Amino acid sequence: MIDDATMAEFRKHFSEADLIELGTYFALVTGFQRFNNAFHILYRCED
Repeated sequence: MIDDATMAEFRKHFSEADLIELGTYFALVTGFQRFNNAFHILYRCED
């Protein structure tokens, strides 16, 4: 959870639309990570 003080700080720098977009992005990324963990999908970086 994000506390009120942190949200107030975010609102100094981001519009409400920006905050919704950021929240949506993080929810999507978190969902992908949970999917990957459930199916044991690992990433391998190429050197």
